[in-house]
Order: sequence, then C-alpha cells, then structure tokens
Amino acid sequence: GSMEARGSPPRTAPARPQLQGQRTSPLRARPALTGVKVDRWGFPVATTRYPAHSQDWNSNHHLTGSENEIKPTRLRQYFSAPESEDTLKRTLSESRRRSAKSLLRALDGPTAQPPKRPFVTADVGAPLVPERHVVGGSMKDRDGKGRTWNERWHTGISLLNDRCHPDHRAYFTQKSLFEESPSQNWRRFLDQEVDRGVWTPIATRRKPRFPPLGGRLTGRSGAPVPSP
Repeated sequence: GSMEARGSPPRTAPARPQLQGQRTSPLRARPALTGVKVDRWGFPVATTRYPAHSQDWNSNHHLTGSENEIKPTRLRQYFSAPESEDTLKRTLSESRRRSAKSLLRALDGPTAQPPKRPFVTADVGAPLVPERHVVGGSMKDRDGKGRTWNERWHTGISLLNDRCHPDHRAYFTQKSLFEESPSQNWRRFLDQEVDRGVWTPIATRRKPRFPPLGGRLTGRSGAPVPSP
C-alpha cells in the first residue's frame, strides 16, 4: 500500500459491530483489578480477612507450651474444644447427617466398659485392632492351603548386603548365594512363624505366578561365585 503523508492522523481499526444475543470473548473485557493499598512508606498492605467461624476459633491454639508427640492419645491437646454430653446431643439432634441418629442412639444406650489397659505399654489406651498383634490370617497360598500372615515378610538376606561381596548380595533381579545356604538357616529368612515357636517354609509346591526376574549371580564383578 502507499505510505501515509507526514502529519496525517494515524489510521484506526474500524469498530466491530456488537451483535445482540451473541456472547463476546471474555478476553476482551478488562480484568477487575483493584489498586494495591500502600502505607505511608509505600509498602503494600495485605488485606486481612477473618473467617466466619473466627468467634469460636482459638487464635492462640499454638501457644500450648507442651509437646503432643510425647503424650498419650487421650492426653493430647487438639484444636477443637470438647463439648459436654448435653451440648453434643443437641448438636446431633439438629444435624442433617445420616450418622447423627446412630450417634444419638449410642449416647443414649448403656455405657460401654472401658478396655483393659495393656501391661506391656505405657500408653493409656488399648490398641484399636488387637488382631494385628497376634498370629492369624485365613488367606490361601498357591497350593490352596491356609496361610497365616507373615510378620517377617520384610526380612531377607538383603539386610546383610552391606557385609557381603557384590557378587553375593541380593538384588531385585537376582537372588543371593546365601539365601538357600545351610549356614544361614538359623536366620529363618525362608520360613514363617505360623504359631508361637512353630515355623514352616514359605515356599510352595506350585511356582509363583509372577516369579522374580533374573537368577543366581554369575560373577558380575569378575570374581568367581562359590557353590553353597
């Protein structure tokens, strides 16, 4: 196109007609930005907003002067203040939750006997799931026999890798030479306790559906691997 003459006003894009009944792009609207408030020194001042529950919130909850991690569960301090039994019943009666009715029936029912305090711990409460601390389980193994939970599932010859030669260590893809060695049977890494003092081999007659990758080490560092 031809060049504009000097002194002539710059050209402006023609205004687009506004179509009624059609939505315009939100990117064309200017964002609703508010000015930043500054103090007399020119530093920005943040606006403090208080929540609706600020009346019941203890703003000094962190100034307890105690360490909860070294206290038993029932003696720790929490954010919410405990309610009395009458206040709790009134709150549950006004609640629309489905569990409110069952909680009310539990409060109106007979008082449950507190659990006995275990003699082997200094905590004030008994474990919530006592079955976790005893030998048990009813799952089936590869042979279809009942198998209890192996409490030593995380143990293995890999715990001694730092004391073994690199060719004799246990890896994710290769087993260790000492895993089946008779000199290490006393560690019972290949057995599990099915009852107090009763041990049985972990291995089954049927092979695992997903066996570990790799096999016995064959001298990856150049040193010969002795036979077990």
